[in-house]
Amino acid sequence: ITLFAPHTFSLCTELRVLDLSHNPIEELSPENFVGLTSLKSLTLSHSPLHSIAPFAFLPLKSLKTLDLEATNITAIPLAVTQNCGLTHLNVANNILHHRASLPAEVIALLSGLTLLKLDGNPLTEFPPSLFLLSTDNFRLIRQLVQTMTSLPVWTEEPCTPYYWAMHLRNRLFCKSTFPVSCTCTENENEMSNKLQEYDQHC
Repeated sequence: ITLFAPHTFSLCTELRVLDLSHNPIEELSPENFVGLTSLKSLTLSHSPLHSIAPFAFLPLKSLKTLDLEATNITAIPLAVTQNCGLTHLNVANNILHHRASLPAEVIALLSGLTLLKLDGNPLTEFPPSLFLLSTDNFRLIRQLVQTMTSLPVWTEEPCTPYYWAMHLRNRLFCKSTFPVSCTCTENENEMSNKLQEYDQHC
């Protein structure tokens, strides 16, 4: 499949899973997904996407999982911000290499993310947008820290561990200041302490 006509799925209102991976699809527009109001999972991995319209995913009102692995994107497309219910976003093995590759709008509007796969990207700059991640979402933060240890940014920008440590310290400070609303966990303390070991390199 290289192209699919507008309204191809207009009668597929009950479809829940759609796998279009390993197809030479280059462009996406909202018309491509009209009718897929019940779709939960969309896979577009290993497709050479060159153009994703700003509202391409707008018709996908129920989307929870979006797989854009190995699609040659240089930044997470702002089109994903139309899907505020997303919980899983896979952008692994792409060409995300600088801080602008993770736009602040994406992190801010996709507050329900529990998985953000960045593995295999040549990221060399720490994206400050990651500070918009709620420290209540510790599982996601832990996953991202583990991922970043395998990316170029961990060695090419030595302050990366320090940034994460500070982010976690802010949460621990919040918890110690407002103990009624939050309780410190051993996992957070452990990770913060481990990251602090890198402070001397910053």
